[in-house]
Amino acid sequence: MKAPLNIMHVMQKKRLLLFVAVFFSTLFIADAFNVNSLLLKVSVRTNDAAQRTITITTETGDNLVLDVDVPGVSIGEPSLNLQPGEHVIDVKFDPSGINPGVYVGVLSVAGSEDEVSIPIIFEVESRDVFFDSTITIPPQYNDIVAGGKLVTQVKIFDLFSGSGSNIVDLQYFIYDEHGDVVSAEAESISVGKETQLTKTVSFPEYMDEGTYVFAVLATYKSSISTASHLFTVSAPPAILEEPSLDKSFLLVFVSVLAFFAVLIFLFVYLIHDRDKFILALKKHHTSELEEHKHFLHMQAGVIARKKKKKGSRHAVRTNILTKEIHRKINHLKAKHKKQLQEMQKLKSLGELKQMQQKLELWKSAGYDTWGLEYRLKGISAKEMRRLLAKMRKKIRQRPHRTEEYKKEK
Repeated sequence: MKAPLNIMHVMQKKRLLLFVAVFFSTLFIADAFNVNSLLLKVSVRTNDAAQRTITITTETGDNLVLDVDVPGVSIGEPSLNLQPGEHVIDVKFDPSGINPGVYVGVLSVAGSEDEVSIPIIFEVESRDVFFDSTITIPPQYNDIVAGGKLVTQVKIFDLFSGSGSNIVDLQYFIYDEHGDVVSAEAESISVGKETQLTKTVSFPEYMDEGTYVFAVLATYKSSISTASHLFTVSAPPAILEEPSLDKSFLLVFVSVLAFFAVLIFLFVYLIHDRDKFILALKKHHTSELEEHKHFLHMQAGVIARKKKKKGSRHAVRTNILTKEIHRKINHLKAKHKKQLQEMQKLKSLGELKQMQQKLELWKSAGYDTWGLEYRLKGISAKEMRRLLAKMRKKIRQRPHRTEEYKKEK
């Protein structure tokens, strides 16, 4: 019973090896066929014809179907059963029955697995040509990007007349690989012995990538000459997308950023509020000092008038009043300094609410203590009340003090 099992085992191994060999042979097999021509470009007069050949090489043999879609261009055999080796195919260019111009298309060669397309440019000129033309495309414009520009140099020259300048009509065409007109323009120029011009054509961003032909027809009376040049249009380079961040990481990052932003805002806000109360207190001190100086000088004026009536020595009394006023002002400055120190202490502790309360308390004190602290010797209680009323009225008329007096009242 062992022998039959061994035979079956050997057969299975052979089948496996055969399968592996076939599999790898399909991976490394050469193309079914190759064509030696990349472009067929022919220029003829209306009374002429031309023929070109292409060579197809195959190592395995194949059934091919050939098709051409260019007016005036034909092939001898549209279908071939090729054996391994090289095969020559005739391509005929016959301008009979078509007008002078440039005709564009492709010759397609399709096999069982591969297909090759060969661009064809068929230029047909009139029987007589008086003005000929050439096209030069700088190397940097042979392959342009959709949305870019094609720059060409067109040269028109007189072949026979040499009789000065003549008006030549020019037509510019751009064809796609199937012979459809993509763009067309026309102009008339004066040509002497030779004229060269630069032609620029802009393409939209949605232009399809592929092979295109720029062609020129130069017409003068019955003369029609042609020129053409092949170029390609490529798709614009893809815009690389930014690498996407993990959503959880992005959420944490935004949260931390927002947290620090809030901290900075609070810090700036607190510092601003603390400085705001300090500045408000200093402004109050300046205003209060000005008002007290004015009030003390009002009292001094009343005293001076009273002493003058009694015949007292004015110079001596004035010196005494000046010293007393100076002493009162210093007393007020000392009180201001003490208030500022207390406010600075609250600021260092961050006690904003107490800073606000202290500021409102000191500003609302008004003139209640003036009669005791800032009354000069020689002023009666009646005179003091009269001066205070006058002072209040004068200060109340100041625009920047209106709101404060409303609160006091």
